[in-house]
Amino acid sequence: MVALNGDKLDLGAAELAVPEGGEVLLRKRGDPSAASTPPTPVVRGAPLPSTPGEAVKVSLSDCLACSGCVTSAETVLLEAQSGEAFKRALREASEPDAPAFSAFVAEGGETRRKIRAVVVTVAPQSRASLARVAGLDAPEAAQRLTGFLKSIGVARVFDAAAARDVSLLETGEEFCARFAEARANDEANVQNPAHPLPVLSSACPGFVCYAEKTLGSAILKHVSAVKSPQAVMGTVVKSRVAAALGVAPDQLFHASVMPCFDKKLEASRSDFSREADASSRATQETDCVLTTGEVAQLIADAAEASGETLAGERETFADAASRAR
Repeated sequence: MVALNGDKLDLGAAELAVPEGGEVLLRKRGDPSAASTPPTPVVRGAPLPSTPGEAVKVSLSDCLACSGCVTSAETVLLEAQSGEAFKRALREASEPDAPAFSAFVAEGGETRRKIRAVVVTVAPQSRASLARVAGLDAPEAAQRLTGFLKSIGVARVFDAAAARDVSLLETGEEFCARFAEARANDEANVQNPAHPLPVLSSACPGFVCYAEKTLGSAILKHVSAVKSPQAVMGTVVKSRVAAALGVAPDQLFHASVMPCFDKKLEASRSDFSREADASSRATQETDCVLTTGEVAQLIADAAEASGETLAGERETFADAASRAR
């Protein structure tokens, strides 16, 4: 395992404690206080403890999804951001509307709103991959994928390309504003401006996490403040689409289909949550992220049950994938 500061952690010389909340505490063996939780809070992005015997706390927010370790935090992530979670939301949304007195459901000792509708956003990269595997062109793959998702209970299917266009336009506006500010700062001889050039823009959560955890303020002040296409679509879905469907934002389950596992981490960030208001409880703007492979598995499961694939042929999705390779 590699620590957040780049040092290697020897798991053979450490004891592993997994408390609630999906965090991992590492202590050297023989430490008499290993069973107790350290009283000193760990600040996100701060250097790791250097005192011998002091706990190293790793939480989901620290993960770069590098596949270098498997922790309870990743287990929690996999449970919340998985095909099974998506299927549970579909089953709940397909149930007849409950009376007003039972509009809430209990889960894990807490009460939440019942899911009334499921909406899916599909990334162009994932759609292209599925088209390649099924031997279809892009437009036909989009039609068949939309039809498949609606056949299993999805209320609306959106293309993330529209959100990408919005994100690009906003990034252009941000650059123009920073460029004008930089020229004014040069004329006024302002040192260390708050928004310097160049502007670094990336929709990759791995890059953002790496910048936050490793590079610090020297790079963060250059990073664009514009949301990624997935985050833009989450905002639109939980506001405009929820209103159009006549459901509260926390009653709408928004899933996105993305080509990268790191997008699950992005969706889990507190930055992309919708605060509670008079009509809704607090909720994430994207509730679940499915990778292209997970959607392929959903299609394979449906094909096994019905004998049909995305391409409409009587063969399994795995056979189509093998044939495409």
